[in-house]
Amino acid sequence: MTQVLVVGVGDFGGDDEGDDEDPLAHPDTLEPLPSVAPAVAALTAQLAKTPGLNVLGGTASLDPDYETLTRLWRDALRQAQARAGAEALVVHFAGHGVAGPGKTLFLASRETTRKALPWTAAQVGTWLGEAEAMADGPPVLLLLDVCGAGRAVMDQLMDGIRSEDRRVWVIAACAADEKTYQARFTVATGRVLERLRDGQLDISPAVAHVPVETLAREIDRELARSAAAEDKPSQSVLRTTHPEARAPVPAFLLNPSYRETVGARFRQAVDLGLWQFATAVDPALDPLHFISRASGTPQQQDIGQGCFFTGRRKQLEMIKRWLEGPAEQTMMIVTGSPGSGKSALLGVVACLAHPQLREVSRQVARAVDREVRPEPDPYLVAVHARQRGPAEVLASIAAQLGLDSEPGRGWTPSVLLKRIGDTCDRPVTIVVDALDEASSDMALVNALRQLAHGRRRFDASAPDRDLVLCRVLVGTRPWWDRYAGLLEDLADGAHIARPTGSRPWWTKYASLLATLEDRGLLVHLDGITAEQRTTELTDYLCDVLETSRAYSGPGTADFRTTTARAVARRLGLRHKSGAFLLASLFAHYLVRREAAPSVEEVVGKVPVDLPAMLDLHLDVLRREHPRHVRRAGGGGPRLRAGHAAGSRPQRRAGIRGGRGQGSGSGRCAQGSVGGIVLPSVRHRHRRAAPVPLLPPESRRPSARRVRAGQARGDLQAGTRHGSGPCGTDRAPLRAGPPLRAAARRSACR
Repeated sequence: MTQVLVVGVGDFGGDDEGDDEDPLAHPDTLEPLPSVAPAVAALTAQLAKTPGLNVLGGTASLDPDYETLTRLWRDALRQAQARAGAEALVVHFAGHGVAGPGKTLFLASRETTRKALPWTAAQVGTWLGEAEAMADGPPVLLLLDVCGAGRAVMDQLMDGIRSEDRRVWVIAACAADEKTYQARFTVATGRVLERLRDGQLDISPAVAHVPVETLAREIDRELARSAAAEDKPSQSVLRTTHPEARAPVPAFLLNPSYRETVGARFRQAVDLGLWQFATAVDPALDPLHFISRASGTPQQQDIGQGCFFTGRRKQLEMIKRWLEGPAEQTMMIVTGSPGSGKSALLGVVACLAHPQLREVSRQVARAVDREVRPEPDPYLVAVHARQRGPAEVLASIAAQLGLDSEPGRGWTPSVLLKRIGDTCDRPVTIVVDALDEASSDMALVNALRQLAHGRRRFDASAPDRDLVLCRVLVGTRPWWDRYAGLLEDLADGAHIARPTGSRPWWTKYASLLATLEDRGLLVHLDGITAEQRTTELTDYLCDVLETSRAYSGPGTADFRTTTARAVARRLGLRHKSGAFLLASLFAHYLVRREAAPSVEEVVGKVPVDLPAMLDLHLDVLRREHPRHVRRAGGGGPRLRAGHAAGSRPQRRAGIRGGRGQGSGSGRCAQGSVGGIVLPSVRHRHRRAAPVPLLPPESRRPSARRVRAGQARGDLQAGTRHGSGPCGTDRAPLRAGPPLRAAARRSACR
């Protein structure tokens, strides 16, 4: 366990009686730094969340005097040396750095004045010497967010200590002749720690700890990004250097990407490559969303190594026919209840047809029959609309098409259509997933309808040129009372009469839905037969179980197939919708077993509904990552909010969560526990009379229920499992007492 000392000094109360003697002289007292206190508080919170770190005292030490500052430093050294199991010491100091004679650097305390500098401020050189000279002392990492911090690094260049003997490493916020501003280095360090926990840093899976040079490089990059965004002066992060080609990595921060075996390191390296790819493309393209949904990995790991997508041949054939068919059919809809596989199906389309995604998802093509694979299309764009508004979606479309810089008033459908008409010589295909989860879904619906209606002017010099500008492929839940305009556009494009009258919407549109599906303009994933669903589930579970030691090896094929078929029948016959979501979660439970139980035991263990499946899933995570699940779950052996939300079958409240924690990966939120992303409980709604093609659990909730669901959106944890044809979204799991109370109140309304 690495011990951490955080010190911030921003309030200075030195004697300023002599400041007015010479108005041209440098002030004796130091200027206050109001940005220090909130920055170190935020950093301390990030440090406390980082596995393997223990913040001394549980909080940052603010504005200590010289004696207290010196005592804090020496006590931390002694505690790290004497504490059983202590591996290292990290000290972060934010405040004023005052240059002394030569290359010396002083860290100001609360009582520091320039005249009394030697006995009111801590000399960094003294700290370095004490740590290096301590017998059996711990390795120390000194993070200095002060002006002239690079003097400490320059001091180390002259000490003559070899890398294998060094005990102190320094990361300095700026060079010796530079200034640092507004505790930006401290803020950047906190952001880097957050990305480290999310597994987004480029670190070799072969090293158990984060190299100092990697940490310094990432902080420097974060500082450069913030400086450019805020129009602030740049500063150069310096670190302790070593001339040796190979140097030991000190044990300051655990590497979450570390894997013990060679095979695991290879798989982790591929996943890290996908993260880096995601940071380089447009955020709304969200490669991790589309690739993970298509790949179908049940625990959201090793998504670049294989693909478990199964079935859906008929649906893929319909989409391929539409993509390659006449451009006059400008819209197609993929719909179904939560967990039915909309995102997985659209993920396969995006991975096979999008020019950028295709380069990093070759494994998806191998899982899809060649006859139904969509062809690559340089004019196809893909957008994950969850928690994004129309402006973000339109900007992403423009960015993926490489259009000119954004207009002064932002992108609008009319401006985008004009640019497409001027730039693209054939229709653009827009794939939009999770329309129903957009932040302004109706505004986005209107924007997409405008794009689908766009036409270029007829040019007599090019009479054969296609007049259609955009074609739109949308994935959404069947909320036809809300999205009736999409159905009416489909009807108009196919020359089908619109439904009329004031009948309830589920009867008004039932005939139109069936006609649109027959015409190949609507893909409804809840309409498959129980036999087909069971067959596809069996294939999916067989492929997933084969990755487990307990279900692979000589003589296990028949047992694996029998187990998969039994679970598939149990889920496929009982659940018309969401069966692949449940199968993905249960597969995660099975592959984590040390030994394969009997088929009868497995069938008896299959939960009857999603809340019970979540409990089983959390039990697995609790055993594997007890510290993380305990912190995230808020106590209690069961996910009580999930049960409360679904306890009354006649009145089920919807659960709608916010966006996960973003990063450079493009809002690919990391709703995970110990690197495994949890499943989401999404929109479970009131029952009604059964209607063909309109399952009750997929209907749009009332506004009051959506608001109630948003009040406890922190419950939602997403699993990017995308099983065969399935997928749900993700956000961090929290289920504390206020959340459970909100869920109970909502369920009782």
